[in-house]
Amino acid sequence: MGAIADMVINHNSGADEEEENPLDGQKRWTKFNPKSGKFARNWDCFHPSRYEKVMMEGEQFAGFPHLCHRNPKVYAAMYEYARMIIEELDFDGFRFDFVKGFGAWMIGLLAKYQYQKKDNPDFSPFVVGEYWSGPEDIGGWLDAVSKLTDSQIAAFDFPLRYKLKDVCDTPNYDLRNLTDGGSVSAARPFNAVTFTENHDMGGNEVVNDKMLGYSFILTQDGYPCVFWKDYYNFELARPNTPNGIDALVQAHHKHAGGESCILHADPDLYISQRGGTEDQSGLIYVLNNLGNQWSGTTVKTKWTNTRFVPVAWDGHDQAHPDERGTDEEGNGEFPAPPRGYCVYAPVFE
Repeated sequence: MGAIADMVINHNSGADEEEENPLDGQKRWTKFNPKSGKFARNWDCFHPSRYEKVMMEGEQFAGFPHLCHRNPKVYAAMYEYARMIIEELDFDGFRFDFVKGFGAWMIGLLAKYQYQKKDNPDFSPFVVGEYWSGPEDIGGWLDAVSKLTDSQIAAFDFPLRYKLKDVCDTPNYDLRNLTDGGSVSAARPFNAVTFTENHDMGGNEVVNDKMLGYSFILTQDGYPCVFWKDYYNFELARPNTPNGIDALVQAHHKHAGGESCILHADPDLYISQRGGTEDQSGLIYVLNNLGNQWSGTTVKTKWTNTRFVPVAWDGHDQAHPDERGTDEEGNGEFPAPPRGYCVYAPVFE
């Protein structure tokens, strides 16, 4: 298990003193005198600043101005902070908060820095940015960062998350919307961190059948992220059962590898295939939106004359799904419970 540091490098509150910014004559809380002596700062380290005339979205947060990264003092402090996070505290990567609020160049530089991690001089951190917008805007941000670094950069897939909320909470939601390409994971599967819920979704939480969302992100493309509250506080882990996040995580690790392919999609039924790798068997994933009956259909898979066992499932009926099989052409019928899902894994005998 790796540890990813939450990097909030533009919001900055809790100053020791209020002071006047001579550029506009306004008083702000920008005087910091940390007892550690590290990164003492004043008005010149914040916006508005003589180092950067044009601001990006969000000049301040909760009434406090943002740091100006183009000030050489701030720029150097960000490098030292990132170095400490990786080399001294032994984190494995960064989650950059509110990346709309500062230049993509800053993330590119911190991602490309040559960190000397313990026992790994060639270490490259995992980097994910929180760009809360649509797929085109997120794609533009990913392109901007990628031009500045040879490291792999990811973004949270907010467009997919809103689709999954509709899957869970909207009656008769058309599952074909999951196939329209309108998500980060659809366009850039290796640059997407997918999620069903997170700490920012207060007031917009998923309130029904949340396991449908988790079944999708843990079987499809992207780097899935499980929310602590869902796993622990809301007890969706359901250990030692096939009906919770634990079983889906196991399915993700053991089976959810290889090329992703949609085998069937209609308003109420979605079936996809993961082709497998040397280390992961592949799988068939079935999502059923009907609320009152099991549903499935015959699809053509890549596996001929193969037995499939259900490894994770949940829904309004938790009865154990039957094993399935494919014929000499790879055809097989795969159902899922009402308002539920089922993950089938091939068995190679």
